[in-house]
Amino acid sequence: MDAPTIGAFLATTVLASVALSPSPNAPGLVGLLVMLQLYPRIFSKGANKFLSPWAGSMLGAIISHTGAASNALQGSVVSTVVLAAISAVVSAIPVAVVYFDTHFAKGRRYSWSQLAAFPAYWASTWGVISLLTPVGRLLTWSPVTALGPYAWVSSFLGPWGVDFIVAAWSVVLTEVIATPLSQLVLSMRDPDHPRNVEPIVPYTDNPGEPIAKDRSPLWHKSAFTLSLLALTVPSLWTPTIPNPTYTVTTTPFTLGCVLPQTHLPHQTHHTPTLDDYIKETRKVTSAKLVLWPEGALKFNNEAHRNTTFEEIATKLLKNQTGFHVGIGFEEDAPESWNKRASRRNGFALLVDDKVVLQYYKRRLVPSTLTFRLTVTGLTFTSML
Repeated sequence: MDAPTIGAFLATTVLASVALSPSPNAPGLVGLLVMLQLYPRIFSKGANKFLSPWAGSMLGAIISHTGAASNALQGSVVSTVVLAAISAVVSAIPVAVVYFDTHFAKGRRYSWSQLAAFPAYWASTWGVISLLTPVGRLLTWSPVTALGPYAWVSSFLGPWGVDFIVAAWSVVLTEVIATPLSQLVLSMRDPDHPRNVEPIVPYTDNPGEPIAKDRSPLWHKSAFTLSLLALTVPSLWTPTIPNPTYTVTTTPFTLGCVLPQTHLPHQTHHTPTLDDYIKETRKVTSAKLVLWPEGALKFNNEAHRNTTFEEIATKLLKNQTGFHVGIGFEEDAPESWNKRASRRNGFALLVDDKVVLQYYKRRLVPSTLTFRLTVTGLTFTSML
């Protein structure tokens, strides 16, 4: 790779590490999409024009999520492998959208419909994926922060509208940057190349192809940009300050989460026990609902589970009217469910002296703390 291509790869990696955080931001995603669209037009030809942006996006995603993923699974090696695999698959999707726009739609941005084509592909792709996958939009390149004057769009058009606007701005910036940047890259690769600014840089490998005389791309691009700017106007009347916690139209409900600190220096490090959770929960009795972590308790059988719930009711819920405790637990599944030994992951909600809600997960997230569990069915019991 020459210097411009290496620079584009580094820029893609940096932008991906900034944009693809656990909470993706809109400006970073716009910049990243601009780089992905510039690759096939300026920096690379052939298969490398899609391989390099894919590798840069994947590397940036790994860098951005390393901190969050390091403690998510049972070991650092497993975390790294899973993170790399997920990043590789997810990063291939945007590159595939750019590939479609490049080769099938030809990337000819002379009119409104052609300018809006890539944003439509982009929003539709992530929208369909979010509907078909069990994780929804957790892995999509959809911004959730730094929406700025477009924050109101999510309330009316949802993530589809936000994705469209992000991709639309990337198209506008790509069209602005492509021509001067292409001249700069050509001059770096060939100092004798004349610096004649072309009116447009098409996606094809034949940049000398003439533009139809009956089209005026500058007018369409200007109108398209003005339309995006016009969408910021409603933000002038949309309140950005959140509603007060206590108002005459709201009913406050206090939620608390407990995690015993059994790893502090002055304590002997050990796995939190039932008594540790009870002791920690007593500190947040001002909350209406207190949640314990997933798999906080381990049960050998149904009798063990029921005995433990009775102990919790006696020590923690007695004389606490309206106090709710949500408990995540693991237990051995009944032998009648499966011929081989298996465990199931459940949740129980305790109020006063009884269990009012109890269910078991049916689809466990792979490669997590519950990866060793075998799901044998789904049970839902409610006493509300």
